[in-house]
Amino acid sequence: MACAGLAPDRSDPFVAQLNPDIALYCVGGAVRDALMGSQAVDRDYLVVGAKPEDLLNAGFKPVGKDFPVFLHPVSKEEYALARRERKVGKGYRGFEALADPSVSLEDDLSRRDLSINAMAVDEQGQLHDPYHGLEDLQRGRLRHVSPAFREDPVRLLRLARFLSRWPEFEVSPDTRALCEAMREDGELEALVAERVWQELFKGLEEKAPGRMLEFLAELHLLGSILGLSDTNQTSALQTRLNRASACGLPSEVKAALLFEEAAGPLRLKLPKKVSEWIALLPHFASLKAQLNNQKAWPVQLTAWARQNDVFRRPERLETMALLGALLLAEDSLPDETTRWQAQWTRWIRLCKELSELSVSTLAQRYAKEGPAAIQEAIENFRRSYIESRLAESTIND
Repeated sequence: MACAGLAPDRSDPFVAQLNPDIALYCVGGAVRDALMGSQAVDRDYLVVGAKPEDLLNAGFKPVGKDFPVFLHPVSKEEYALARRERKVGKGYRGFEALADPSVSLEDDLSRRDLSINAMAVDEQGQLHDPYHGLEDLQRGRLRHVSPAFREDPVRLLRLARFLSRWPEFEVSPDTRALCEAMREDGELEALVAERVWQELFKGLEEKAPGRMLEFLAELHLLGSILGLSDTNQTSALQTRLNRASACGLPSEVKAALLFEEAAGPLRLKLPKKVSEWIALLPHFASLKAQLNNQKAWPVQLTAWARQNDVFRRPERLETMALLGALLLAEDSLPDETTRWQAQWTRWIRLCKELSELSVSTLAQRYAKEGPAAIQEAIENFRRSYIESRLAESTIND
């Protein structure tokens, strides 16, 4: 079995202090990923038949307030007591956790969101799969474990995020129906903006973030979350986000590409990095016109570099190069793309050279004449540099 290596290690000096009657299981994403052929990065463990005092006495460190979770004092891996949950209020915080030695493995797994996340590996390396998660993995299906899925609105966002990781998977019709019920009964209104952002950003980090957007659009949730409503616009954004992932753009830029199109009020407070990229995006709108007029490059390229803060933050140039290439490819016929990309590569290379020029001597020379004179001298110097570089390339051509 692919997950045999996930068996909890009873010989660990801290785990060994637990009563032999206490059962340990590796659970959740580590089991799922192992069955999919991926190496688990983080492992979470479930402790069945124990009280909090059992783990405290063995040296585990308690964390969290909502339910008993402990950290291994050396590895920092999580060991959670098996628990049941009871819905007592709105939203993902509206739960009461009940943990005691009588809670079984099946009880605990039954409260998890999807069947593919409700599997466990015991100390002998045996897989426990009471809700048929392995079958769903093999069929490429995302299916809820129980009707309790609809009690936590974050689960809908997690479901959308998993689609961005595995775009070839489909959502079970019954699970989709529960998502629609959550929308209708107002449960999604209890979502906390910070948690919405966390799940969306994680989805943007995956290989096909457009699939996440597609699913939310199908549920008619983009308007309330992002201010997006037009179907054609949404389709274009799906393609753009997927291409942005394929070319290696960071998630902050993908978020900027997404939220730039927001037509309504945002429920989310965007991080500073995302807002900065949103502010830079308009500077890419007229790239073709600028690239096509090489005679104006000394003025336009220098101004573009200044507008995009290249001289103070040259480390962003690599990302700008990817972003410009993406946008040019979107707006070009296939047989034109190569020419535009060559011009853009040259533009970015000159921006990098400008950022590496030393202007300290000029600043000292014009210091007595004031900031305006210093700035004018630096601008003229940079423009002259571009002119000379363009002349060199003309001669070489």
